[in-house]
Amino acid sequence: MAAAVIEIICSVLAALCAGFAFLMFLVIPLPTGSPQLPSGVKPMMEAMMLLFLALAILGIFTGIGLIRLKGWARIITLVWAGISAIFSSFILLFAMFMPFSTVPNQPAESVPLARLVLAFFYGIPFVIAVWWLILFTRTAIVSQFSTSNASIPPGLAVLPGESFPFTAPALAAKPSCPLPLAVVAGFFIFSSFSLAFLVFSHMPAVILGRAIHGPSGTGIWVLSCALYLIAGIGLLLLKPWSHALAMGIQFFWLLSGTISMLSSNYEKVLRETLASMSMTSGQTYTADYFRYIRSFSLIGLMFPVAILGVLIYYRPRFLESASRVSSKL
Repeated sequence: MAAAVIEIICSVLAALCAGFAFLMFLVIPLPTGSPQLPSGVKPMMEAMMLLFLALAILGIFTGIGLIRLKGWARIITLVWAGISAIFSSFILLFAMFMPFSTVPNQPAESVPLARLVLAFFYGIPFVIAVWWLILFTRTAIVSQFSTSNASIPPGLAVLPGESFPFTAPALAAKPSCPLPLAVVAGFFIFSSFSLAFLVFSHMPAVILGRAIHGPSGTGIWVLSCALYLIAGIGLLLLKPWSHALAMGIQFFWLLSGTISMLSSNYEKVLRETLASMSMTSGQTYTADYFRYIRSFSLIGLMFPVAILGVLIYYRPRFLESASRVSSKL
């Protein structure tokens, strides 16, 4: 109940903030004489606010579903908690270990204060996400969302995608995607909506250390986002081909990102990329900035590696659940 109430409250606040921000970008003009936003920034921000508003509304209904002990609400909460834990931990790593650029006459306490603010705002969602991941996988909690909770023995751990160790049809769990893979699928689906940012910002596609501009670069981003969306939906629907597709996408972008960052012309390609983006065109950057970006990107490679590890480790369980679904059709 406490988790459901917190989810509803946070979702309502997020919906109000996203809706207000959308209206500001939509109807409130910039003051006369103020710097104009680069082309594409306004529609991109409007699209992002609409996405956040939709996710917040989903969170409200999910919280209500938790109160009513709906199984789908528990799964959505676990998937969102996994995604939140990944993003929050990434920002926390950045806040603790990444060097911050300084400017002349900057107060000495500004950098520690910035780290503290980031740790506070991203530490709270990280703690809540870990709490939900532990809470909603406990046997006593899982049994409350089960249609056959009266038959579940005490102390039996039941996870999504796993069946009870009984042969009775009444005790057989419905085949479903293993929880870690469901988190990966949710991450894929959520990532596919980044297409709005990529298109409106005119960001070129960087493939194997080479920046691809124009319609070709946009086409690569559209194809990549579509493949992520298809793979995520396929994983949730237990389609065997979706696992191979997810592995292929992750391996390709991991290989491309590694080659790009280790390339001798990495800084040249990054400068070219930033100069062509509508949000950053005309800005100047120091060598320290590119060193920070390279370090941050290298840390970011841990996540595709972790996703590949999850896909490989849970492949047998996923294929087993997929075969059980196929046998029932």
